[in-house]
Amino acid sequence: GCKNEVIANATVIKKIQQINSENEIEAIFHNYSEKYYDAPLLNVMRDQIIKSLLKEVHRQGIEVKYNKKLTSIKQQPHSVQALFEDETVITGDIVIGADGTFSKTREAIAFNAKLDYSGFWGLQGVSFVKDFVLDEATSYFYNDGNFQFIFGKAHPTNKMNILWQAFSQCPEKLPTKHFEKANQETIRQLLYKQMEHWNIPKHLSDIIDHTNMFFPRSIYEIKDFPVWSK
Repeated sequence: GCKNEVIANATVIKKIQQINSENEIEAIFHNYSEKYYDAPLLNVMRDQIIKSLLKEVHRQGIEVKYNKKLTSIKQQPHSVQALFEDETVITGDIVIGADGTFSKTREAIAFNAKLDYSGFWGLQGVSFVKDFVLDEATSYFYNDGNFQFIFGKAHPTNKMNILWQAFSQCPEKLPTKHFEKANQETIRQLLYKQMEHWNIPKHLSDIIDHTNMFFPRSIYEIKDFPVWSK
């Protein structure tokens, strides 16, 4: 029931431009079929998705509890219990875990599943550009084979409406203090180092410079995950 509101606060992507490190367009893709998928391809902010879902949650009268940290899950004969750091316990018919990379829910379901660093890190941010005519129906994909930088407009009216993502191959995981917990300037320099041999267009450096918050993530994978439910 949230589709129309989400679309109204997002950008529908009609094409993707693939651009090399010399700032040359290599390819333009128009092959996403909205009819085939019964949905448009959207560039949308995570917080907008949450706002739309939360509005629907309140409309349906579903209770939301905040400031809870899951510590473990106990399976009972006819129910399941979720135990929290504040020593509260919630009993229910089913627990669905959407609790991230280091999931406590996954530990309870498949405690032998091994989390491995994938050899990639990722970065996300929200920004704006002044002097670049951005085709709002286009997602821009810069790629040199090792480092990718993708951006596009993600809201029709907000000033901070450029949503971007970057990915890089990195065989050894970056230390947390130099990446996930690094300051903004360290992250900016990391991005510029990835593009030190690029012919960087001004709008790309503007996007990086106008980003106020960076979201760095080492990317993990699970190579052996035999069960998804219990």
